[in-house]
Amino acid sequence: MSFRLKTILGIACIEACLLMALAISSLDYLRTSNQEELQRRAATVVTLLATATSDAVLSYDLARLEQLSADFLSNKGIVYVRVSDRDRVLVKAGDVTALQRAFHADSALESIDDGIYDTFKPIEAAGQQYGRVEIGLSTGSIQAYIDEARERIMMLAGLEMALVALFSWLLGSYLTRQLAGLESASKTIAQGDFSQPLKVRGRDELARVTNAFNCMAAQLGETYQALQLALASAKNHGERLQAVMDSELDGLIVTDQEGLINLFNHASERIFGYSAREVLGRHLNLLLVNPVDHLMSWSNMTNQAIGVVYEVQGRRKNGSVFHMDLSLTELHAVEEPGFIALVRDTTESKRIYDQLCASESMKKAMLETSLEAIVMIDKHDLICELNQSATRLFGYKQQEVLGEPMADLFISENYRRAHRLNLWRYVDTGEEHFFGRHYEIMAIRRSGQEFPIELSISPIHIGQEIFFSVFLRDITESKQAQQALRLGQEQAEQASLVKSQFLAMMSHEIRTPLNAILGTQELLADTPLDDQQKNYLQVANEAGNALLALVNDILDLTKVEAGRLVLELTDFDAEQVIKEVLRVVEKKAETKHLPLSYQVEPGLSTRVSGDPWRLRQVLLNLLTNAIKFTNQGHVTVYLSARAHTEADGLLQIDVIDTGIGIAKDTQARLFTVFTQADGSDTRRYGGSGLGLAICKSLVELWGGHIGVDSQEGVGSRFWFSFGDEPGVSVNKVVTSLSKPQPQVSVTRILLVEDSLVNQAVLSSFLKTGGHDVYAVDCGLAAIEAVKNQHFDLIFMDVSMPDMDGMEAARRIRLLGGIALKIPIIAITAHAVSGYREQCLAAGMNDYANKPITKAQLLDLVTKWRH
Repeated sequence: MSFRLKTILGIACIEACLLMALAISSLDYLRTSNQEELQRRAATVVTLLATATSDAVLSYDLARLEQLSADFLSNKGIVYVRVSDRDRVLVKAGDVTALQRAFHADSALESIDDGIYDTFKPIEAAGQQYGRVEIGLSTGSIQAYIDEARERIMMLAGLEMALVALFSWLLGSYLTRQLAGLESASKTIAQGDFSQPLKVRGRDELARVTNAFNCMAAQLGETYQALQLALASAKNHGERLQAVMDSELDGLIVTDQEGLINLFNHASERIFGYSAREVLGRHLNLLLVNPVDHLMSWSNMTNQAIGVVYEVQGRRKNGSVFHMDLSLTELHAVEEPGFIALVRDTTESKRIYDQLCASESMKKAMLETSLEAIVMIDKHDLICELNQSATRLFGYKQQEVLGEPMADLFISENYRRAHRLNLWRYVDTGEEHFFGRHYEIMAIRRSGQEFPIELSISPIHIGQEIFFSVFLRDITESKQAQQALRLGQEQAEQASLVKSQFLAMMSHEIRTPLNAILGTQELLADTPLDDQQKNYLQVANEAGNALLALVNDILDLTKVEAGRLVLELTDFDAEQVIKEVLRVVEKKAETKHLPLSYQVEPGLSTRVSGDPWRLRQVLLNLLTNAIKFTNQGHVTVYLSARAHTEADGLLQIDVIDTGIGIAKDTQARLFTVFTQADGSDTRRYGGSGLGLAICKSLVELWGGHIGVDSQEGVGSRFWFSFGDEPGVSVNKVVTSLSKPQPQVSVTRILLVEDSLVNQAVLSSFLKTGGHDVYAVDCGLAAIEAVKNQHFDLIFMDVSMPDMDGMEAARRIRLLGGIALKIPIIAITAHAVSGYREQCLAAGMNDYANKPITKAQLLDLVTKWRH
């Protein structure tokens, strides 16, 4: 093969190897980076979907889940979405074919055979898994990108190989033209002709080589004869050099019979740091920490020392000491016999060995100190090794279990067969779906006691053998904690139910006599009374209203705490609400000679979306407190825009007074239940301490904030935020049935009330309004009255013996005819959440709470007359 061809092939091979390495690394980098990006995107998407759907899964909101699934499918590359709870699939959307196949989570692009990267994320709350979300992302774009990159790299590699071959051929041609002359001259010299020098062309390196060759040829001619004479002596030295070259160790040192060095090769120079010139003629002990004279005598070398490898310490020129292997070989020659010392530096290998020993010791210590039980088994399930945690967990000594089947000793009988089948399946087929996961099974101790564990198995390949690393964790305490948590939740739910039932009962039992008390007082106020009697009646009326307010506050607070208070969302004018509330408290302010006023920020749009009724409740509470605690000065309401940086409402209301003020240490706990600014036994202002707590709960329920700024003796400023953009909300509250349009005026009213006292009070209210009232005391009597008489309106108590008002309303509607058109209004003492909706669902048209005033009762009559 010519030098030119060798040059071309050599450069081409080097370039091909480099290009191949570059192409492989580039393609591997593309695949790895795209895989990582896909995995990051999949993890982000599935985490977002799990977070977004957690509330909907817990509340079984399928509409919300379907909307979220559709939103996520609109993202490019998402093939399908599947959301499941513990027992079933709640929502699935996307590619039908992908949804029909069994779900298997993918970990890498190489494991994907359907063009879809499948992944999942559990939905958890309070440490419990309530479901999971599964998504599939298309890998088609990534694979297409990698294929395109592969084609371009191969094209560039082919082009570069062609260019390299061309330049190699040109370079080879140039070099071989000059070398051809050297070859011809060398052949001439080889034939013994030293008289034909080469022609020198140019001034480059080849020209200088030609000059050198001519000089060499001249010198060769002069020394040729001398070389012939030296051949005999060189033969003896050649045999010695050949023996040296046959050595396999790194360092080679030749000594005479006394141990004096007469040959020191380059490897020895590198190992010891001496040059050959520095050590020639000196004793070998120069290079050793401990002389070898105690091992053998240089003058009387025995066969026992020949060929033995000694681990000794060498000394370098700089004084450093290192470990090395030393072997001596006897040198047989015609003249001057000696020895060959073969040296190998073992510093690095000893360091690696020490590291391996240290690593092995650390791993063993880690296994022994691990809190988890770790067991090593072979492919036949026989125990090879286990740590101390395993012996403590199962109650065996290590020597008792080595070589025994792990399943028979540690795993409960119901799980042994499945465990062995999974091991055998992996050994036979390499199927790994069982490994890398955590399973909860029952284990068994030496005493026979069964207990729950978490088990995870990983295969280990050592040469041709297969072993398995088994991790076992006792989860008895966690199972007990889960059971305790579940029991606690059940008890809390039961307590909440009992609380709701108690409140419903107490509401009815308190409001029913309270309605009679307040109604009788109102009737008594319409009779002739002297001043002292009027004063007594006013005191009694104020006490009754205070008791009613307390009952309402307790019910509202309970609704908020139980999460059953639903806000109405509708558009309204905030300024109009302020005016209405000011009219309600106007008389209270007049009795204390306090001027009331309100101001609106100039240019402010006061129309917002929210719950106007709950806004009235909060504002009325704050204004009532301001008037109560202000003896002189004024009370002002200020409506302004909320700062754009705040996201808790569009508007803010400030209630400002010049009252007694609030101490700093009291302000921090002012919005907690049963907390009052004046908590002493001699407090002058009264109150239950619930009003501000309810205000805070309501404001936070609609997403706002409430606060106070106050100074004792100067006054207070209570503020809260509220309102969303108008026109974006819908009414979420269940409304009453459509109001009928009776063609005749209401003149005859049926009153259904089992309490004779309340029956008398309500009848008197209606009769003073000029209406004809027919009263009955139970639901059955009401049905018979509707069958036999004509009524324009029915007031129906709900809680009655024999038949309640809801059932009576249903049966009246079933009579058909005119009974379908008679307005039925529920009057009940049950003021708990959801009761209004139950009444409307039973066929009633409206709902009113006890106690009810005469004005409120007559307003209801007027409402349903026209």
